[in-house]
Amino acid sequence: MDEQMDRRTLLESYVCTKQPSEFRWQLGSLTQVCFYNGFWVVVEDVDKAPPDVQSILLPLLEGASSFITGHGEAIRVHKGFRLFTTVTSSKLDISSIKEGSCCSF
Repeated sequence: MDEQMDRRTLLESYVCTKQPSEFRWQLGSLTQVCFYNGFWVVVEDVDKAPPDVQSILLPLLEGASSFITGHGEAIRVHKGFRLFTTVTSSKLDISSIKEGSCCSF
């Protein structure tokens, strides 16, 4: 995930067809594959995503069962769908951690 990712790529957008000046509506990668098939998805570095993308992912991480796309279509999340994310962390200073001690990140 990076700042180049946008809402349309994940959810839906109009795409060009072979016919000049003709477009068709196409579901995005997240809606097309994961919601309908119940796949598991890992999004790396979610903290680097633009705010509009984070606003899509946050309700899903909180367990939302459906959402409305920009096209006004209600999409139900497949019961087998799972979303996992990672965040970029700063360098951890382990010099002060003693063997056998526990720490929280």
